Amino acid sequence: MTDGVSEVHRVQPDHLHLCHGPSLMAAYARNLRATGREVPEPGPSPVGTDGFTDMGDLTHALPAINPAIGVLGAQGMPRSRQFAEEVSGSAGDEAVLDGALTMARTGLGLAIAPQ
Repeated sequence: MTDGVSEVHRVQPDHLHLCHGPSLMAAYARNLRATGREVPEPGPSPVGTDGFTDMGDLTHALPAINPAIGVLGAQGMPRSRQFAEEVSGSAGDEAVLDGALTMARTGLGLAIAPQ
């Protein structure tokens, strides 16, 4: 601080975009289909949704995924009051259980037969 004026200095670069490991994402998609859920074909993330966080940094250093799972019937944006109300019932519970089961199956499958 000089003469009552704050100076801002960037101490680290911005985070990198999220880059899913293709073989990990394929294994996750297979396991998600096993729950009966439809899985869209992989493609580019819509602009602004692929995540620029420390998780993005990690995905450039080693294979990783940070998948999302839909809550059937939910129309609200995540972190909104509407979304919170929509996911507080059985559809939200089902999404959590399907996501947990899918991640567990994916990790176990890769531990048993690394790709």
